[in-house]
Amino acid sequence: MENTKSLNNLSYLKVITQTENVNIEFEELVEEKEIWYFGKKITGLIYRAKTVLAKENSEQFCDKCSHSMHKHGYTNPIKVKYTSDNASRPTFILLKKARYVCDFCHHAIQIEADKLIDKFKSISLRAKHYILSLLAADLSMTEIARQATTSISYVLNVLVNSIDPYNLSKYDNLPKHICIDEVRVINRICNFICCDAVNGTIIGVLPSNDGKSIMKFFQKFSFQTRQSVETVTMDLNINYPNIMRCLFPNADLIADRFHLVKMMYSAFDEKRIEVYKRYKKADKEYKVLKFYYKIFHKFEDELDDKHLKQWYRLGSTPYTELQLLDIGLNCDEELRTIYDLVQAVRKALTEYNYLKMITILQEYTVRKSDLIIRRREWSTENGKKNTYNFNDYYPKELQENPVDYKFSTFMRKSNYDLVINAFKVNYKDFTNGKIEGINNVVKHLKSNAYGFKSFDNFYRRVLLRINS
Repeated sequence: MENTKSLNNLSYLKVITQTENVNIEFEELVEEKEIWYFGKKITGLIYRAKTVLAKENSEQFCDKCSHSMHKHGYTNPIKVKYTSDNASRPTFILLKKARYVCDFCHHAIQIEADKLIDKFKSISLRAKHYILSLLAADLSMTEIARQATTSISYVLNVLVNSIDPYNLSKYDNLPKHICIDEVRVINRICNFICCDAVNGTIIGVLPSNDGKSIMKFFQKFSFQTRQSVETVTMDLNINYPNIMRCLFPNADLIADRFHLVKMMYSAFDEKRIEVYKRYKKADKEYKVLKFYYKIFHKFEDELDDKHLKQWYRLGSTPYTELQLLDIGLNCDEELRTIYDLVQAVRKALTEYNYLKMITILQEYTVRKSDLIIRRREWSTENGKKNTYNFNDYYPKELQENPVDYKFSTFMRKSNYDLVINAFKVNYKDFTNGKIEGINNVVKHLKSNAYGFKSFDNFYRRVLLRINS
């Protein structure tokens, strides 16, 4: 040890060590030294301290024979890693533990500094809590170890010993309202995640979203507990509805409204892209459909038809939003039909008018029936076997438009009641908003921590980040 510097500042010492809460006494001398720590030479503050009897205990008694004990020196000092208020400055306490020996049976004990450090450990409780606070942030293990001036293996040990993700819940209660979704974290595999739809508390994260894993997880909860669940909100994953009906017999299943709207507009954009590719880049139809696509994503009633917008220009001529909409929709009759369908679905969703949505789906059923008849006639005329259900197999005039193709997903037997429930006013407060926010946090954690090799460690970090 070299470059020793004395810092006789007892007031600063009391501030960083909170001595009133610990049964230790500090020497006034504080040294600044260059020391070796985990194979590196660092400059840190060195405090010297020793353990004493608690203030309420004037005498120590033997725990074996109950006779009085006398003080018998101190142990060799141990180097305790401590986190001061100035966490960027490495701080260590050379702690000597007082030894007491029984006058009768000669049994010896050491006085532990219980509020400063765990028995047989060399890193203080405060440093451990500081590491836990860093683990709850979007930091990598290497960065946490650097900030806490410790090793990566110790940071991992703190994480593993502090949280057991599979015993966190006692499997004796479930929230009344649940959200379920999936997120990709490890090896591009879809991880199943579920949370409380009200407060966003994570219920569980699984390494796979297959039905067997989901059933095994929720069956750990008793049947009476699962019966108490009232709603389950989800996207239109083909596996989820039947599994959730089996696990939660009394729950109403609700399709997430965000996913419904997203499906509608993705179908519309699919057709919009197909249409503008028919035009040259200099044509105004091409420019409207490609660059002013946000106009088509608004409610038609909200579009401005009075004011010429300088940023909506085709050449040197400004247009209103409604004029640009008409230019785009006049390019293709089917595009206008799809736009009207999307507007009708979105309006019904905004008004929570499930009867209107039922009417829209009934109209789709009529169109679908007529299309099936015409496809059979075409197959008979062309000598084709009528065993193909692929949309692209038939000529263009017999293909479904992209929105009707999405309606076929809504009309699926397992999805129909989910979609209708999303349009009912009693379920307007239940969405996948909480779980989508959690997914965003998980992706940031994965990115900033440079990925995870172990799913269990990822699960622990997520619980610390969200549930804490």
